[in-house]
Amino acid sequence: MTTPISTLAEVARGGRSAQPLADVDLPNLSTLRELIELSPNSVVAIDPTGIIRYVNNHVLAAHGYERNELIGRRIEFLVPSKLFILHAGQPAIRPIGIGLDLEAKRKDGSEFPVQLAFTPFATKSGTWLFAVLVDVTAARAADSRIQQLSRVCFTLAQANDAMGDAADATQLFHNLCEVIVERGGFLGAWVGQLNELGEVRVLAAAGPPADELVLFQIRLNAGKTRGHGPTAIALREGRSYFCTKFMTDPVTLPWRKQASKYGIHS
Repeated sequence: MTTPISTLAEVARGGRSAQPLADVDLPNLSTLRELIELSPNSVVAIDPTGIIRYVNNHVLAAHGYERNELIGRRIEFLVPSKLFILHAGQPAIRPIGIGLDLEAKRKDGSEFPVQLAFTPFATKSGTWLFAVLVDVTAARAADSRIQQLSRVCFTLAQANDAMGDAADATQLFHNLCEVIVERGGFLGAWVGQLNELGEVRVLAAAGPPADELVLFQIRLNAGKTRGHGPTAIALREGRSYFCTKFMTDPVTLPWRKQASKYGIHS
């Protein structure tokens, strides 16, 4: 599982030679190397000029590169942001923007969120940095989900108050839609009713998409193209239907043009 750090001497660009990390005056280098290779996170060694001189195996797996494609590159090649600045007249680097949301780049061009931690260490050639990149994709998704649930709970509480202020059903529907959009922060909300022709008639709506709801032409007839959408499925089958990927879900095809105009994704 160990890759000899002493072999990482070739720079990937310009035909220059990189200083092997083995030449750096670090104590207990063998033990250090083993710990780095066992790390569940990406670890990168950066020289005083911001050049990558070593990467552990996790970097290769997470980013999709070969080792020789990274050695000799600047750290911005992996984390394309203004994370490092050079001190004027000094062969040293300083980390800036720590604590900000940063994106790391894979070889295929895709990006993923990371948190970075830096550990400086003195060497004969100056101060180097160990940069540890932690993939926070799962944590970011969990935080987003918690925020969504909190927003839903808040909206439900506000909707309960709106129900008590309504004089009739029409006002109730309008109040609920306004609460969902104005206080809940949702893009749009509407209330519909199925008529005798099997068409869904809009009774109340709020938000930018409200003006074009009549163009949605939602029908219950399963033989019609517009009779297979989320609303029709929910009415016909008597169940909730959740669409989290509006622009790719096959049942939403007839409405994607309108949805794209307003940025509807779910």
